[in-house]
Amino acid sequence: MNRRRRRYSGQKKPVSVPSVVTAVMGAVSILAFAVIITLATAAGGNSANVVGGISVLLFLASAVAVVYGWKLHRNDNFELISRWLGVIVPAVATLNWLVLYMIGILVG
Repeated sequence: MNRRRRRYSGQKKPVSVPSVVTAVMGAVSILAFAVIITLATAAGGNSANVVGGISVLLFLASAVAVVYGWKLHRNDNFELISRWLGVIVPAVATLNWLVLYMIGILVG
């Protein structure tokens, strides 16, 4: 008797759109981090106070995205990779900003 094994994949879980939004927020924060570092380097460290204010706001936004992404990570109804992206990308952005602020505190 010839029996075939058939693998039924079942239903795929949908992508978590709120997690993807938090990942995009983190990516925007990382991109802005790179732009602000480039501008500050080109200005010789004499960047405007507006750039510092924007940096603080982006840091707060990425921190909020990490917390919200972690809350979304617990929901098992969505695909795992999208949930992890919603946590990891904003966490990297937050760590970038924290390291920059710590360097500024130590140097300044």
